[in-house]
Amino acid sequence: MRPLQRSSFFSLALLLPLRRGFYTLLAHYQFPPQPPGATHAPLRRPKWETSHRTRPAGPILPAVPATPAKGGRMREGRLNLLMSLFAVFNDNDRDDTSYALARYFLQNFDRLDQLNIYDVMDSCYVSRSGVRRFCQSIGFENFSEIKASSGEWELFRHYFLTYPRLEGSGTHELRRDLDALYGQIDGLMRTREVDVVLDALHRCDQVVLFSADSSSMSLVEFQRAMAVEGRIVQLITESSPAADAVRELGPNDLLLTVSTSGAFVRRQESQVRDSGAFKVYVTATQAPELARLFDTTLLMAQSVRDPSPLHRLYASYGVAYLFDRLLSAYAHRYDPQLAPGGTPTQTDGGHAPADA
Repeated sequence: MRPLQRSSFFSLALLLPLRRGFYTLLAHYQFPPQPPGATHAPLRRPKWETSHRTRPAGPILPAVPATPAKGGRMREGRLNLLMSLFAVFNDNDRDDTSYALARYFLQNFDRLDQLNIYDVMDSCYVSRSGVRRFCQSIGFENFSEIKASSGEWELFRHYFLTYPRLEGSGTHELRRDLDALYGQIDGLMRTREVDVVLDALHRCDQVVLFSADSSSMSLVEFQRAMAVEGRIVQLITESSPAADAVRELGPNDLLLTVSTSGAFVRRQESQVRDSGAFKVYVTATQAPELARLFDTTLLMAQSVRDPSPLHRLYASYGVAYLFDRLLSAYAHRYDPQLAPGGTPTQTDGGHAPADA
């Protein structure tokens, strides 16, 4: 072997820092420094627009099982990939790789099981490790677990379209069904069980709403409204990292579990049973074996099981209306400006109270 000349050593000494600098720059571009307290670095990518693709329907897979959370702990219930993707899509800048990946998976949600890692990498300008980091940031271990969630496509189509199909056939009418729903809840508001819940809302130290993702949107408004009544309510869904906090509640706390069909409670039965809180069950399905897990039950209807066409109506309209009525009843009982003998709130043309 010919010995290296001095010029060769000089070339190596020059190239090594350049090579090191290139990889440092590449790593900085793909994984820029994260701000203090961030859980993962925001992924960046060049601006791009994904063209519309014709998406063939893939085979239907079974419902998604429980998924191991970070640290190897099994999270009870199931993760909703669609909800997680929309959370990233709504909350991130268009220049983020997280936004690009969420958008790509949403656009191809009906054929997740047909995707491969190279399609994702090429379309989103991201490395394999970048895809894995994204998956873990939304609670999935890797890309394969996201592909295994392809069955959600059919589950959500069934959830959202069952009632429109029957309404189109003339067997159901939305206005008539809603009138019946509101009438049943109005009757429920006159029961002793509601008085018990209102008292617990006022006296308990911590108040936690525990719900499936499908009903959580209706509960966010109640959470915000109770804040202006001086009650901070925590909302936990089964895909929330805080789901284990349900077990930590004590006898001076209130756990309000919302499950229209009862399926959510069946998935979270051990969580509910182990909780030491005063437990209230809000449902539209009479199931004695589930009601025994709770101290009291608010029954909106007798039997609205999934796949009943009324399931989504009670999960959205029913839950929203019931908790609006609970808020109103709570305010009229405990708010010093609305309770009997209190000072009425002064308003100006429907605007916010002047002294609020």
